[in-house]
Amino acid sequence: MDPVAHAELASLLLRFSPRAGGLAIEALAARLLAPEAPGGWRLWAHVQVANDHHGSAFASLNRYVELAGGESRVDPEDRTLLGSLRASLPGGALAQRELRRRPTPR
Repeated sequence: MDPVAHAELASLLLRFSPRAGGLAIEALAARLLAPEAPGGWRLWAHVQVANDHHGSAFASLNRYVELAGGESRVDPEDRTLLGSLRASLPGGALAQRELRRRPTPR
């Protein structure tokens, strides 16, 4: 029932085996046991990215930013990830570019 222990295990799994079966469970446990801890939301977002859940990762990373006290207090790598996720969502710059690039069906 220790969120720090779950977060540490999840961080190790994420670093060495991002598709490990127990990774999501450990990260989720860390987040659920300490819902107001920004680091749990950050970790959960990175697990979601590793599993191609970009929309959910964007929401989780935004929660992390909110709990951390704003984007200025967020690690530059996470600000970059947030921007990439924002651009890849429907209506984002990457999504719009792909739509313009593909020919329309006739």
